[in-house]
Amino acid sequence: MNSKTLLLSLSALYLITISAFASENSQLQPPPVYEGKIIENPDIPPIYTGGPGEMNKFISGTLRYPSDAVERNVQGLVVYTFIV
Repeated sequence: MNSKTLLLSLSALYLITISAFASENSQLQPPPVYEGKIIENPDIPPIYTGGPGEMNKFISGTLRYPSDAVERNVQGLVVYTFIV
């Protein structure tokens, strides 16, 4: 294969790859914005299904301690917040 054919083949492959990524990204949509009423202090506070114990079990099972932190014996306080 001569250099012109190789260059043409690589250029075609590059253009196909770029167009594939461009079409993939165009399908992404931002998450919907909630436009309803936001209640900051409800009369009845929200409760996790199963209660606080189940919520703690879920959070404990979901959080992952980074492996590099384990190797370097890094310790600290984890603060998590979320909006219901």
